[in-house]
Amino acid sequence: MGETLNLARQVAQMIVVPAQGSFLNVSPAVASSGWAAEQPYACAEPADLQELIQTLGIGGVWINAAPAAEAYLRIQQLQAWASLPLLVGASLEQGAGHLFSGLSRCFPALALQGLEADQSSYWTASMARITTREALTVGINWLLAPMVDPSPQTLNPFLADHRTFGSEPDQVSLRVNAFIAAARAEGMLTTAKTYPGYSSSSSCEESPWPRCDLPLPDLISGPLQPLLQAVQAGVDAVMTAHVLIPETDPNWPATFSPSVLQPLLSSFAGLVVTDVLDHPLLLAHFNPAEIALRAVQAGADLLLAPPRPAETVATLCEAVEQGVIPAERIQRSVGKILRAKQRIMPQAASLLQHWWPSLRPPAPAPQDPGRRVETGLLRELLLDESLPKGTVRNAMGMSPLTALSHPCESGETQAYLQALAHVSVQGQSLEALPLKPQGLAWIWTKDVFLAQDLGPDAPGLTQPMQAGLEVLLCDNRTPLTTLESSLNAAETLIVQWFLPMASSLEDPPPWVWHLLAEQLHKTQAVIWYGNRDLGQRLSVVLNGAAHPIPYLQSLTAHSLVQSQIWARLLGSSVAPLI
Repeated sequence: MGETLNLARQVAQMIVVPAQGSFLNVSPAVASSGWAAEQPYACAEPADLQELIQTLGIGGVWINAAPAAEAYLRIQQLQAWASLPLLVGASLEQGAGHLFSGLSRCFPALALQGLEADQSSYWTASMARITTREALTVGINWLLAPMVDPSPQTLNPFLADHRTFGSEPDQVSLRVNAFIAAARAEGMLTTAKTYPGYSSSSSCEESPWPRCDLPLPDLISGPLQPLLQAVQAGVDAVMTAHVLIPETDPNWPATFSPSVLQPLLSSFAGLVVTDVLDHPLLLAHFNPAEIALRAVQAGADLLLAPPRPAETVATLCEAVEQGVIPAERIQRSVGKILRAKQRIMPQAASLLQHWWPSLRPPAPAPQDPGRRVETGLLRELLLDESLPKGTVRNAMGMSPLTALSHPCESGETQAYLQALAHVSVQGQSLEALPLKPQGLAWIWTKDVFLAQDLGPDAPGLTQPMQAGLEVLLCDNRTPLTTLESSLNAAETLIVQWFLPMASSLEDPPPWVWHLLAEQLHKTQAVIWYGNRDLGQRLSVVLNGAAHPIPYLQSLTAHSLVQSQIWARLLGSSVAPLI
């Protein structure tokens, strides 16, 4: 084939390592990844990361949360270290602002299921464009999104349902395809997550893995339909799941099972990327070299977060040299990886073809604004001074860092946020609204210091104060005696609970539920932000009250949603987007 990359460099292109997005903080970072339980993984030290990129020649990085401008600078640094351009991935299922502070936070994908099919597809595409344009400006060129698993019917510890596009496979397919088409049109790589999926999985004592007892043919004809539709729609990559399907392979999760991956590989020519390989369950049962080898043998092209990247490369090279893995198998993966890079970074086509001559010239594609900006331009970028000819600008004609300071100014972003804020609010017993509030607004969240939607300007704080209510803001640190005393002294209550979407059944703790039950007789209304399943539990509690209690719920505590909810409570107009 005439490839110039040696074997070690070929294998290294298959490695994707976690990297902290912060540019100014050079201390080791710990991010969250893995299954819905949010297992921690360690990002590489900056010096180690430079070694992995410059010397080992890894193919990509998976960027951790950071302020947007810092992430931009970090990615420029990482790309400058690379001899071949890097895939720069991020899990942006709720907009670029979900990881990169200062950018737009989109609503949970599940909120779209409250719309009619055509409106749902329209706003899904809008969400994808907003996410992609901002991500490209930061330097991200690979979305580890969308999640294509249908939402499970019951609480599933392995799949936080706010990441999904709904519970009905046909509706999920429509939204997923709209997302993929819009993101790819902007020049972004997309990833369908996951195969064979977590929707039908459960835990069991016999296995440490999520387990799915549905036969693979039943999965393919049911919950896997959105993924198969995504493949037909041209998704660039598919992420495998560490799910055990005993009927097909009783010993190995799908990521490491050729028999489970075969139906996917037979119909998909794109990239197959593993779920994280540094998950504690994997490391507790297997050594890192073994799991990387098995993943490649099963069909993986990209290995996400292998615990020891250099050892992984050495192990795979040895496997090729000993005939355990055919050299052609590695070459096939590398060819797919470099073709994907060529599509999203056509300005690097000559460089890629030099190292991999079999690459065909790329079709015209949008320029990637995240690819190298010289260090000498940082002053102009940061200060928004006039830029030399040829400096990369985004689709709005702005330099990257100027665009980062104005993320919400596009008409499409404004329209999307307003539309989704309106439809994302649900409720019951609303005939009593509007209220004449009096007494105490009891706000509870798990940790006041970590509640990003409860800043001093949050409508959930300012609106009750403007309505004349006293506000009691508390969390798990609040002394129980203080909380009980305040609640007992209040004449009436309006309750607001702020919970993260990935909350477990232990949130809120039992004593908070007990206090609410004790105070139902004087509760005017209850507002719930966060986990859908826990919200359903709250609805059951309220149904036991002696009088109807208006109840308003949203998957997200976005400031626009808080404004919508308090407007309904008070019968006032909704505050404009600031």
